[in-house]
This record gives sequence, C-alpha cells and structure tokens, in this order.
Amino acid sequence: MDPKAKRTALRGITYGLYIIGTKDDSGVNGFAGNFLTQTSFEPPLVAIAAKEGTRSQKQIAESGVFSVNILETGQKDMVTAFFKSLQPEGNKLAGYEFYTEETGCPIFKMH
Repeated sequence: MDPKAKRTALRGITYGLYIIGTKDDSGVNGFAGNFLTQTSFEPPLVAIAAKEGTRSQKQIAESGVFSVNILETGQKDMVTAFFKSLQPEGNKLAGYEFYTEETGCPIFKMH
C-alpha cells in the first residue's frame, strides 16, 4: 500500500479520548487514554491500554479496577490536562472535580 494512502486510511479510524481514573492505597490518579474496547457483553467488560511502568498502570495492576470517563464534545482542555503527571488536591485532579463510587476510582463531574 502506498505510504500516503496508508496514512490517510489510518487517520480515518475513529476513536475517542477518555479520562481513565485509577487508585490504590496511595490515592487516586487519572490519565488521558485513547484505547478502549469492549471485551464482553456478559459480564460487561472493557479493556484499556496503559503505558507500562506508569503510576496509573501500576495502580490498575494492583487494584484491578479503573473508571472510564467519556468526555463530551468540546472538552479538549480537560483531556489535555491529563497528558501529564498529576497530584490530587482534595477531590480535584488537574483542577477538575471528581467523586468516587464502589471502586474508589475518580469519576469526573461533566459540565
């Protein structure tokens, strides 16, 4: 396949950007992710990709849980904030308010 045609085809693949919330005994974290796929209907399961060796990947490996925050159109600023290392400040990460449910992973309040 022609390299230019290959590039064009690959750019046509749609995907979303998500904020993936993680946690362990040291606290919560979040990162911008773009690989999410459904793996099962029953039980409902998804798989994500997390860079090996990162705090978030280690938290997921240790806790076995994560949250998926699906962003609304126009939340580019939010996802951009999660491309870097973060430290929680109370119930905020990167200045964005979150709450937790059963897993303890951050769920972000969408505006």
